Amino acid sequence: MLKRIVLFIALLIGTAGISQAWNFEKNPDRNVFVKYNQTLATTVVSTSAIIIDLSDTTNWPHSDEGEIQVNWLRVSVDKLAASSATVKIGVVNFVNSSTGSVTWFHSVSSLHNLSNTNVGGAIDLQPSWISLKAIPGVLTEGITPYVLSNDTTEGSTTYQDDVTLPTTLGTYTAPGVGDIVVALTKPGVASTAIFTIEILYHVIRR
Repeated sequence: MLKRIVLFIALLIGTAGISQAWNFEKNPDRNVFVKYNQTLATTVVSTSAIIIDLSDTTNWPHSDEGEIQVNWLRVSVDKLAASSATVKIGVVNFVNSSTGSVTWFHSVSSLHNLSNTNVGGAIDLQPSWISLKAIPGVLTEGITPYVLSNDTTEGSTTYQDDVTLPTTLGTYTAPGVGDIVVALTKPGVASTAIFTIEILYHVIRR
């Protein structure tokens, strides 16, 4: 009986060690951080940008390609009171030279809250994450097998692969499947708004 108890305790310790090693390898040791800041002037109502370019392992801090997994993110909007703004963060699931499609997985809106309170906030998913694998369709929008969202943009000329968008690098590039993009909107041109998006993520090969 004593041998069984000792064996059981040893098994628990071994399992805990494997779990800790797995978490260390999959998350903290590989996590990287990006921050995107954009000001919409009075003459601009909306814009889109590429926050993370999945295929660019030279300029972005991740070293793998395959699938982006988001551990933590924060959105903040600095605007005038009595004005509104919307932030949407999504993953490109389809793109060609005519159109592109995006599955939005996070959004912040102040369309009805016209004060400067609670505009934004942080989401900490660690030690878990949002798996943003995207499988493109042949001629139509693709799928995100680990994200179910009824907030999508389909057949948009904004995200086609021959239209360049501003990026976190301060450069312009065309979107690709698996990239993380943001859409920023402020109704009207009466005021400016400053948007800040911060994301802690890692990339795996799946």
